[in-house]
Amino acid sequence: MHLLLLATLLVPGLRAHEEQEPDLSEMSGKWFTIALASNNSALVAPGGHFRVFLDTLDVKDGNVHGNILVPEDGRCKTLSLVAFKTDKNEQYQFSLQFWGHNEMDIVEVEPGEALAFILNNKYQDKTSLVAALAVRTLPAKKDSLDTFEHLCEDLGLHKEQIVLLDHTDHCQKSQD
Repeated sequence: MHLLLLATLLVPGLRAHEEQEPDLSEMSGKWFTIALASNNSALVAPGGHFRVFLDTLDVKDGNVHGNILVPEDGRCKTLSLVAFKTDKNEQYQFSLQFWGHNEMDIVEVEPGEALAFILNNKYQDKTSLVAALAVRTLPAKKDSLDTFEHLCEDLGLHKEQIVLLDHTDHCQKSQD
């Protein structure tokens, strides 16, 4: 509960001083997940429920529709998700059902090129913080990775809780 409160208080403040709110109309298209972080490292470790790879995004009626690639039995399974815009707090907060309930904020790390997704995941009475960095093109710019690292630190995540992904991940390779 304390983690959820901390993240709820921190994310709007982070946007105000460093990152920019994304222009939803520019989010549609192909994306590559390059980094994951969580206070529950099992969620982003190989085989973890959030070790997933963003493939595409599309914005319809203010809601974010996405396809993610999920490693399963040595193959990639495509899963379609919809994050519904909420009336709570910020204009860019969404509600997403994936391995429990998630309140999701989207932060533009680099205009048009890099997005961070911050999720407060509630599953079986446990709350976890999960962050992901997605970019339009590979390789990612060092500035995007540095900004994501600072964002994670501001959320209370430590550098050792950040996992950098590369093309050895089966699902990531299938996106090329």
